[in-house]
Parts: sequence; C-alpha cells; structure tokens
Amino acid sequence: METVPKPKGQGLAVAGLILSSIFFIPLLPLVGMILGGIALAKAPPGRKTLGVVAVCVGAACLLVIQAPISVIAIQSFKRYIVRAKTVEAKMNLRRIADQVMANHLESGKFPPTTDWVPAGSPCGLPGDKFPANPMLWAAPPWSELQFEIADPHYYQYRLVNSGSEISVQAQGDLNCNKLTSLFERKVDGVRVHPIETQNEFE
Repeated sequence: METVPKPKGQGLAVAGLILSSIFFIPLLPLVGMILGGIALAKAPPGRKTLGVVAVCVGAACLLVIQAPISVIAIQSFKRYIVRAKTVEAKMNLRRIADQVMANHLESGKFPPTTDWVPAGSPCGLPGDKFPANPMLWAAPPWSELQFEIADPHYYQYRLVNSGSEISVQAQGDLNCNKLTSLFERKVDGVRVHPIETQNEFE
C-alpha cells in the first residue's frame, strides 16, 4: 500500500501547538509560537490551520497568563530583597536600644542627641552601602553604648534625646530613589518600645 506523505510543516505545527499549551512552564509557549510560525511558512495552502492555532495559543498564554505572573514574581522578588535589607536596621536598633536601657538603669541618664552616622548617602558607592569605618563609632556616645558596625551597611543611625525618653533611629534609601525608610525604637527608662517603621519598602 502506498503511503500518503504527511504535508510539510504538520509535525512542527503539532509540536508547536503542544508546547504553546503548556502555560505553566516559563517561555515554553514562546517556543511553541516559533515552531508554529515555522510550520506556517512550510505548510502548503489549505494546511496552515494547526500552525495558526499554535501561534495564537502561544501568544495567548504568554500575554494573558505568563506575563502577569512574571510581573508579580519580579515585584515579589524585589520586595524580598528589600525586606532582607531591613534586617540590618532592626537588629542594630535592638542592640542600641537594649544598651541605652542598660546604661540608663545604671546611671539614670540618656545619651545626647547625635547627627546621622555616617553622614551623606551610600548610593553610588560599591553595593550602594556605606563602607565600614570603625572610627565613626569610636567616639561617645557610640563607644559608651558598645556599638559599632564592622561591615559595609545600608543605614545611617542616630539618637534623639527628648529629655524624658530617647529615640534610636535608622534610615536608609534602600532603592536609591530618594525615598527614605525610617526605623525607630524608643526607650523611656521604664521599657524599650517596639520598633516603628515608616516607608519600610521604599
């Protein structure tokens, strides 16, 4: 029996349609679209239906399903990275505030108000971090609080003494977009208050 030859491009069209339909694997519909396009070019007139369907299904999966999912995934990843950066500020505020409380219980005094340390902005520096500089923390009140940062870091730190309480603060431009995240922890001599945040993910 004589075998009827399969029309050119039909195998590619079938493969393209199958791959275009697998929407849960990133970029696989794009491969299906490409195969569908090749099948369209090779198929004779009247035999292009499967190729057209493969291209259409692949485009629909990419634009309607995978593109929105990709946007959400990218935003979630960026937020995760920023959240990881905030760990530095929260840990250091706890260290400083606990030592402020301990010193106050011993001496009855709060340390004075300070400027932001380090001064300026880390944006544009390697890793968008302040370089390690032990000399910044060698002077009072930081030395009295036994606080220093030995590694490159994202945040500036300061103390604000209002008389009846002291606010330990950290701020950083995490995305270098001139929007500052602020972390604050207050100590009133009786207790150390929870950390408060403003624009944590800016």
